[in-house]
Amino acid sequence: MRSRTGLWRDVETLLRDSIARHGTAGCGLAITVDGEQREFAAGVADVRTAEPFRQDALCLVGSTAKVYTATMIMKLADECGLDLDEPIRRHLPGLRLADEDAASALTTRHLLAHTSGLGIGPYADHGQADDAVERYVDALATRPSVHGPGERWGYSNAGFVIAGRLVEVLSGRCWDEALRELLLAPAGLDDTLTMPEQILLRPIARPHLRETDGTLRPAPGWGLVGRSMGPTGSTLAATAGDLARFARLHLDDGRSGNGTRILSADAVQAMRQRQAEVPAGWPYGDGWCLGWYAATWDGHQVVAHAGHNLGTGSHLCLLPGLGTAMAMVFNSTPGDAALNHEVFGHLARELFGITKPDPWLALPTGPIPDLSPYTGRYDNDLVRIVVDLDGDELVVRREAQDGASVEPARRRLRFLTRTAFGAGDGALHGARAPGGYATPEAFFSGFGATGRPEFLHDSVFVLRRHHDQAEGAGR
Repeated sequence: MRSRTGLWRDVETLLRDSIARHGTAGCGLAITVDGEQREFAAGVADVRTAEPFRQDALCLVGSTAKVYTATMIMKLADECGLDLDEPIRRHLPGLRLADEDAASALTTRHLLAHTSGLGIGPYADHGQADDAVERYVDALATRPSVHGPGERWGYSNAGFVIAGRLVEVLSGRCWDEALRELLLAPAGLDDTLTMPEQILLRPIARPHLRETDGTLRPAPGWGLVGRSMGPTGSTLAATAGDLARFARLHLDDGRSGNGTRILSADAVQAMRQRQAEVPAGWPYGDGWCLGWYAATWDGHQVVAHAGHNLGTGSHLCLLPGLGTAMAMVFNSTPGDAALNHEVFGHLARELFGITKPDPWLALPTGPIPDLSPYTGRYDNDLVRIVVDLDGDELVVRREAQDGASVEPARRRLRFLTRTAFGAGDGALHGARAPGGYATPEAFFSGFGATGRPEFLHDSVFVLRRHHDQAEGAGR
C-alpha cells in the first residue's frame, strides 16, 4: 500500500496512460476515502476540437441512475411506510401487463432486484412532457413477461420505469421533479441534471462511438431516448465528483456530505442485502441487491453499478467497510470496461492492498462437451436469439422481435463453463481478455432432464427457450 499523497500525484498519469491503452476519448474520476474526496480528469471532451475533458464536465451516466431511483423508493419507504413486499397494484391499480398473474403478484422488491420476470422493455420515447413515464408504463400492457415474478434474476429496464412511476405516484411529482426535490437538492448534488435545457448551460463531454478500426466518431445524439426512460438512466447526467458525493450518503448511513439525512441507516443497509444470484461467471459481480449489484474483492463487500447511454456512461463502486467510493464517467464506448477494471483495480490495490477480481475466465484446455443441447431459439419481449453449433463453438444470431437487426447481430462464442460462454475479444461492454481467456457474455441456466437449458442471459437480459407446440418445456 502506498501513501495517499504519492498515489494522488500519479492518478492523472494513470488515467492518461489507461485512456490511450484502451482507446477511450476521455474520463472523469472521483475517489472518496473516509470523507476526503479527490477528483481528476484526462483525455478529451470532443475528438473534433481536442477540448480537454474537465472535472466539471457532465456525462450521461446511463443505468447507474437506477440506484438513484432505488434510493428514492427507499426514502419513500422511510417516510410513507411503503412495504416492498406488498403488491405494487396497491399503489398502481391501473398497472396492466400481458400476463395478468404477473401484474397481480409484482412487488417493489421484484422491481429493484430485477426479479420481476419482465423483459428488457422497449426503448420508446413518449415525449418530453411530465407524463412521459406514465405513458411508458401504460404501453407495457401488451408486453410479455419472460418468467414469473421472483423466479430468477433478469435485468429489466421496464421494471425500473415502473419503479419510477411508483416514485411519481407516492411523491405527487413527475420523476425529474421528485429526483430534484427528494434527493439532489437536499444532498447538495448541484452537478447532477436531467433536463436538456439545463444541461446545455454546463460543460459537457460529448459522447463518442468507437469504430472497429479504433476511430472515435461523435455519437449522433445526446442519449437514446428521452424522459420516458429517465428512471432507468436515459436522461441523468452528472460529473464524476457528484457521483461520488451521491455515493457518500450510502457510505455514511444515509447522510449526505452536507449533513442532511436522506435515508435511514436501516434503508442503506437494506439496499446492500443480496436479493438474487446472478449467473455464475457474470463478470461484474456475484449477486444483486436493491438497486446495486454485489461483488466481493478479497473478502471485502462491494456494491456497485455501471451504465451506458449511446457513447457515454459511468461506473460507481462502493467498498462500505473501507469507507470508500470510486466514480468514473466516460465519453466513448466500447473500451470503458477495460479502463474501469484497470483504474479501479489499481486504486484498490494501492489504497488497501486488495485485488479486484478479473472479469474473464480461462479457456478450457481439455475436450469440449457436446454443445448441441444449447442450440435453439430464445426469446424475450424485445430480442430473439438463435443459437447454432459450428464445431466446438456456438454461433449466436440476434435480431429484434420485429425482424430488425440488433448489434452485434452475429457472434461466435466459446465454451468456458457449463453455464458461461464468451468471445476472446470481449463483449460489447466487456473488458478485452488476455490470451488464453475470454470474457463471459452469454449464460445458460434452468437445465432440464435432457441437459437442455431453458434460459439464456444475453449479458444481463434474460431470454426463454422457444418451444414448438409439440415440444415439452422441460425437454
